[in-house]
Amino acid sequence: FQLAGTLAAPTLRGAATLADGSANVLGLGIRVRKINLRANANGGRTLRIDGNAASGAGTLAVAGDFTLGEGQAWTTKLHITGERLEVANLSQAWVLASPDLRLAARPGWVQLQGRVDIPEAKLTPKPLQAPIPTSRDVVIVNAPEEALREQRGWAVETQVRITLGDKVSFDGFGLTGKITGSVVAVDSPDRLTSARGELRIKDGKYEAYGRKLDVERGRLLFAGGPIDNPGIDARAIRRVDEVTAGIAIGGTLKLPQLSLFSDPPLSESDTLS
Repeated sequence: FQLAGTLAAPTLRGAATLADGSANVLGLGIRVRKINLRANANGGRTLRIDGNAASGAGTLAVAGDFTLGEGQAWTTKLHITGERLEVANLSQAWVLASPDLRLAARPGWVQLQGRVDIPEAKLTPKPLQAPIPTSRDVVIVNAPEEALREQRGWAVETQVRITLGDKVSFDGFGLTGKITGSVVAVDSPDRLTSARGELRIKDGKYEAYGRKLDVERGRLLFAGGPIDNPGIDARAIRRVDEVTAGIAIGGTLKLPQLSLFSDPPLSESDTLS
């Protein structure tokens, strides 16, 4: 590349190419292959970026530009698309994704918008004994200035719709079945990530009290609150002869409310039996 002009009005000319690259993403268990990336500038302030890659049987494409401003100012705009891209290949999660995202950035600020379709996934989470993390709204009094600067970091704004297809299976915590639905995740500086939408359980089985129950209705309801604490609307039943007994779950994920029911009505001990 050739850099010319002045600090107030810099110009770029030249090109750079990465051909047939690859990278192992150990945390996700995937290998990104066939990475081809080209950056081209023809004498102005803007660097044009085009690239593609493969992961599993899926593909990823990136197109956009990087523009120099005055001093240390710069802006970036990227359009990221993909089709059945393998984004996780772990013992507890195998996931394919088809993203259509637009990313904009400048010093200290990032915005991500668009959608991610999950056409196929196999989720088999295992219970973890993990410490409770510190809430994001905790303020550390008399913290060193370096720690405060690290906390401030970059301002991130996101609004991404995540849609689960009809081949997303779940097996964990006593629940098996398929999960479908759509959720819009919203993130803004100094606020917890929130969500709007609904996820549903299809062909579900739930193990409770040593019995396998059919999930008659199973929904997670996101109404603009924290994404990790949706509302629950679920019923799981078991039929024995002429009696239908089951468990109803309401409340929220962090504070669920459980109750037993039966048809015809029975005492709680008989319903549990």
